[in-house]
Amino acid sequence: MVIGVKGMQKVIYGEQLDMGILVNNGRVAYPAAMFFHVFEEEVWKNVMKVNVIGTGLVTRVVIGGMVDRKRCVIVNIGLGPTIDVPSPLFYAIYDAIKA
Repeated sequence: MVIGVKGMQKVIYGEQLDMGILVNNGRVAYPAAMFFHVFEEEVWKNVMKVNVIGTGLVTRVVIGGMVDRKRCVIVNIGLGPTIDVPSPLFYAIYDAIKA
């Protein structure tokens, strides 16, 4: 089992894995559709930690080797509505951007 970014880096470089494709699909959703100013700061921090920082860290681990091998495809799958949303208007702009 790989634990954390440093552990992942050790496995990738230690095993000399030939990675050409990275799919970033890790995500944390808000507990419900709500306005930004309503949910607790800890919820926001957790979402940012996984969805933004985690994605960036994983990409940094593999991108150097991918560029060196001239084979580099990175797919970032964004967070969409994964819960029963009481009002589709909360996600309308987000979904339009991701389309």
